[in-house]
Amino acid sequence: MGFIPIQAVDDQLSLPKKNSMIMASRWFFLSVVVMTLYSCNSLSEEVEKKMNNLQNKADSLDALINQEVEKVTNLDSLVNTEHEKVKQLDSLIQKNGSRIDSLAGSKAKQLEKWVH
Repeated sequence: MGFIPIQAVDDQLSLPKKNSMIMASRWFFLSVVVMTLYSCNSLSEEVEKKMNNLQNKADSLDALINQEVEKVTNLDSLVNTEHEKVKQLDSLIQKNGSRIDSLAGSKAKQLEKWVH
């Protein structure tokens, strides 16, 4: 048999060791990538749930605000109607007040004539 250099023997022994290290590194990297993607997917689902929950709350709040605006609009319409009634009543009081003043003035003149 011939003489085999030590370096060649060492290279042959370390080659399987290097391949297994590379394979282990690749598996580790692949597992990290898979776990990262799974975590991102899980996080994405959680964010989507939170966004849907927030959207539902916003829709409920919007409906509540619309109901309250409708109540204010109805109240405003009622106030306007009552204001018109008050204006008509004031006009009626003014008219009747003038009649009463006129009648009282004429009766006072008649009474004055009768007394003098």
